Amino acid sequence: MLLNRLLLCCTAIVSLLYCSTLSAQRDGDALFDTSYIHEIRILSPTNDLPAQLYQVWLNNSPGSIPYLAASVMIDGHLVDSIGIRIKGGLSAFSAKRPIKIDFNEFIEDQDYDGIKKLNMQNSSMDYTFQRDALGHQLFRMAGVKAPRTAYARVYFNEQFNGLYVLVEQVDKEFLQDKFADDEGTLYKNKTCETVVDAGEETLAHYNQMNTIANTLNGTAFQNAIEQVLDTDAFLRFFLIEHYIDARDNPMDVNCNFYVYHEPPTDLLYWIPWDLDYAFYDGGNYTLLQTGSNPVFTKMMQTPHYRHRYLELACEMMQYLFKDDIIQPIIDRNAARVRPAFDGDPYFTNIIQYENQTAALKVFLSNQRQSFLLDIANEPFDCPTWVPPVPFHGLVINELVTSSDEASGIADPAGGYPDWIELYNNTDETISLKGYYLSHDRDFLKQWPFPDTATIGPGSYLILWADRDLNETGLHTNFKLDKNQGELFLSYEDFTVVDSISYGPQTTNIAYARFPNGLGQFVQQAATFAQSNGVVGLNDPTVQGVRPVVYPNPATDLVHIKYGIQEAHISLINALGQTVKQTWSSSGETTIDLRGLPPGAYRVLVSHAQFTESVMLLKVNP
Repeated sequence: MLLNRLLLCCTAIVSLLYCSTLSAQRDGDALFDTSYIHEIRILSPTNDLPAQLYQVWLNNSPGSIPYLAASVMIDGHLVDSIGIRIKGGLSAFSAKRPIKIDFNEFIEDQDYDGIKKLNMQNSSMDYTFQRDALGHQLFRMAGVKAPRTAYARVYFNEQFNGLYVLVEQVDKEFLQDKFADDEGTLYKNKTCETVVDAGEETLAHYNQMNTIANTLNGTAFQNAIEQVLDTDAFLRFFLIEHYIDARDNPMDVNCNFYVYHEPPTDLLYWIPWDLDYAFYDGGNYTLLQTGSNPVFTKMMQTPHYRHRYLELACEMMQYLFKDDIIQPIIDRNAARVRPAFDGDPYFTNIIQYENQTAALKVFLSNQRQSFLLDIANEPFDCPTWVPPVPFHGLVINELVTSSDEASGIADPAGGYPDWIELYNNTDETISLKGYYLSHDRDFLKQWPFPDTATIGPGSYLILWADRDLNETGLHTNFKLDKNQGELFLSYEDFTVVDSISYGPQTTNIAYARFPNGLGQFVQQAATFAQSNGVVGLNDPTVQGVRPVVYPNPATDLVHIKYGIQEAHISLINALGQTVKQTWSSSGETTIDLRGLPPGAYRVLVSHAQFTESVMLLKVNP
C-alpha cells in the first residue's frame, strides 16, 4: 500500500512536469505567432511576377481575379504550387500591393499550418501598421470571433517587398475553429452588397434579420430578433466598432463584414473584416451613435438592448478600454515592427511613424473619456463590477477526451461525447455568468457559460465537449483533442481561474486531479461527478474484484486476473502515459511487456462502477 501511494505521488509529479513542458499546437498557431516577425519569400522562375500580378488584377473584375502559380517559403518551410494574386480595392493601387495566397488552388487540400488561404495587407492607409492587428485583437478580447493577425517581411525571390500584416481568412477552417458547426451559411459584404460566400445559396437568414429590424418595434422586435441573432455578440461587435471608430465598415457604409449562420443555434454571428480605416481620428463615433446598420439602430431604440449595450460598455471600461491595457499592446506591436522596416522600399519616414503611433494612443485615451461622458449623460449607473473567484476557487477537475459506450457515461441525448468536470472548492455557490471555457489560448472567450448557470459549494458540474449546442445540458462549441491540448477557465476580465495542458489520452480513461479539487492531474478511471481518486481500493463491496498480477516482477509477459467478466485494463508508466491497454470480457488477460523499458508501472482495471490499481515492476530478463 505504501509503495502504491508513493508511485501515485511520483506519477502525479512527473505527469505535471510532462504537461508543463507540453506545446499544444492548433491550426494556425505557428503562422499567427505574434512573438516575432515572420519571413515570407514568394518564389518564381521570373523576377517580373509583381508586374504580372498587377496586370492580371487590372484586367479582371473584383471577384473573378485568377491566381497565378508560384511557390512560397514561410519561415524556412517550402510550399510548392500555391496560387497568388493581388487583392483589395483602392489599396491595390499602392506600389506595395496587398496579396492573397491560396495554398490549395492548384493542389487539392494543400495547406500551411492547417491554413488554406492567407491575406497579406499592405497597410497603405495606416502608417502605424496597427489598425488591422490591434483592431482584430480588441474584437477577440471583447469576445467577438475575429481573424488572427501577425507581421511578416515579404520578398519576391530575393527582392524585399516590405512589411505586411498577415490576416487570417474567414473560411471553412476559420468557421470550424471558432464555431460549433462549419456547415452553415457564410455571408460576405465586401462591396456594400451582401452575398453568400460559403454554404447554402440563400440570403434568407440574413434578410430575415433585416426585415425584423425594419418592420417590428419594442417587445415584438425583441422576441423576434432573439430567434435569429446572437444579440449579445452583436452588441459586443458594435461596441468595438464604435471604440475603434471603424470607418468603411457597418457603422457608416454597411460594408466590409462577414455574417455566419450557425446551424446548431440557428443564430447569426457578425465577424469583423477590413479594418485599415479604423482608428480614424477626425469624426469619432460617440458611444450611442447609430449609423447605416438597421439592426443596431433598432436596438438602440429598444430599452432592453440599449441597457445591455451600456452595461457592456461599463464592463469594458473596467478591463479593456483602459490606457494601462491598450497602450502596452501598442508599444509591443511597435517594438516588433520598428526593426522590420529596415530596408523596406516603401517605408520612408520614421518620424511620421512615431507621431502616428503616439497619436493612436491619444485617440484611444480620448475615446475612453468620451464614452465615460456619454454614459454619464445618458444617464446610466454602471453596475458594480463583480470580480471572479480566487485562483483555483473553481477548477477544471477532470476530463475525458475520448469516450464510447464501454465507458457507461452517456449525455442526456444518449451519446458518449468528450466531457469536462468542474469542481467548486469554495463554500459558496458560484454564478457562472461572465465565465468562459476555451481550448484556445488566443481566444479565451470561445464558449460563454449561460448567464443562469451556477455551481454549488463542494459541487461538480459536467460540460459535454461535443458542439451539440441544441441538446439538453451544457454543451460547449468545441471538442477536445485526444492527442494533446489545452483548456482554459477564465472570466470576463481575462482572469484565468484555472488552466491545464495535457498529453496523449486514452479512450474512457480520465485525466483528473488527485487529490480531488486540489491535486495535480493523473490518468485514472473516470469518477464522473464524484470525488477523484483510485476508486475501490478500500471499498469492501468490490474487494472480490481486486486484480491479481503475476509474475511480479515480470520480464516478458504479465497475467492479470480479476473477479468480474468485463473490464478495461491499462498499463500506465511513471509519466502518467498509458502504454498498453485492452478490453477483456473473460475475467483475465495477458499483456506483452516486451519493448517496454524496465521500471514501475501501474495496472489499472476499470469498470463503470469501480477502479482497481496494483503495482507492477518490469525488469530485464
